[in-house]
Amino acid sequence: MKHGKLKAVSVVIIGLLLGYTIATQLNGFLGIDFIAKDLPVEVVPDEVHALDASAPMDAVSAVVLSSGALQDELLVRAAETLADAVQTRTGQRPLIAEVGGDLPAGLRIIVGAQSAPELAKSQPESPEAFTLASLQPAGDDQALGVVGGSRLGDAYGMYRLADELLAGVDDAVLFSQPQTVVPAMSRRLVDLGAVGIPQDPTGWDPANYSHHLRAFEDVFLAEAPYVDQEKFAEVQAQFADYVQRMIAYGNNGIVIPGFLEFINFDHIGDGFEVYSADSDYRARHL
Repeated sequence: MKHGKLKAVSVVIIGLLLGYTIATQLNGFLGIDFIAKDLPVEVVPDEVHALDASAPMDAVSAVVLSSGALQDELLVRAAETLADAVQTRTGQRPLIAEVGGDLPAGLRIIVGAQSAPELAKSQPESPEAFTLASLQPAGDDQALGVVGGSRLGDAYGMYRLADELLAGVDDAVLFSQPQTVVPAMSRRLVDLGAVGIPQDPTGWDPANYSHHLRAFEDVFLAEAPYVDQEKFAEVQAQFADYVQRMIAYGNNGIVIPGFLEFINFDHIGDGFEVYSADSDYRARHL
């Protein structure tokens, strides 16, 4: 019995020695060193100073869009975001109107090269770029112009101006030298986000760590009619809202997995606006 215990202890000791030897050799082979760290002392401030209040800013009477822009969801949503920022900053919400209408007196934000002749010369070449510049329309008070290389640039400019207002920029900066902003990257892509993913938290098992997002599971049916039209309408609304929010964040493209499975290029325009008749992408889709 004693010999059995002694043998077991010997095996354990030999195993430990063998493991230590192997670990030491591996450390040497891999060049692993253990070096004591001299960590700096973390400085904890006694008090946290409050952020400086935003500089005072004159009220804005109107955000003036080009003719017909009130029918353009892209521009209207950007203008509403800008008006919200102005209201947050000044306490007064500006009117959103089209050029040529009966506008209130006071400081205005004029958007688009078509809204004022003075803005045309400031229009950047890039469709997604925009310029912020002060201008003095004939017979009017001072105005701030937002002019993009296209309607998309106009929208980007309004969103950028809204961000700057909320960040506390003052009038002196806004009405100083013109500022032209060109996106640093031509492709600013995001994924599909949570579009089509069920929003009911009770339908999720907290113990299930699967990566399956269950996207569109309520939309596509296993049997006829194969698509739940009511759920599909909800997803359409989600997607439209998501697109506008991604534009507000400065993105210009959405990557949709399986996109080729869900679109028929023959139904877009004349059928060849996206891909030509001999396109490999069209062949893959078919």
